[in-house]
Amino acid sequence: MDFVFSEGYFEDDILEEGNYRAEFTNFELEENVDTKYGVRDRLVLRFVVQDKHIVEKCLVSKSRNSKMYRFISGMTDNDIGGNFRFEDYINSEFLVEIKNNTDDQGKVWSNIVAIETINNTKEID
Repeated sequence: MDFVFSEGYFEDDILEEGNYRAEFTNFELEENVDTKYGVRDRLVLRFVVQDKHIVEKCLVSKSRNSKMYRFISGMTDNDIGGNFRFEDYINSEFLVEIKNNTDDQGKVWSNIVAIETINNTKEID
């Protein structure tokens, strides 16, 4: 099958910074990834936020200061329990906080920096 693309095909998945509803759509585990911390396993989490696809990557970590812990804690309303599984949350909706980052070349990416359950009445700080 041939794939032919034009400049009009491409668009940026950039959102204004703020809080949005997001659907958690999929995830995968990448094993043995070379990182600045050595060879580690990495989670790839996929969300849809206002028809934009946001992909968040985080290293598998035991640290309570890690992005992985922050995301799992937010997805469970701080009640991780004994058997958290990302697959149990596919197609679930969350409240996410979006912040934008810019690289050295001026490219901008929208990133999820915090997650809360929709049932949680407290808004992301």
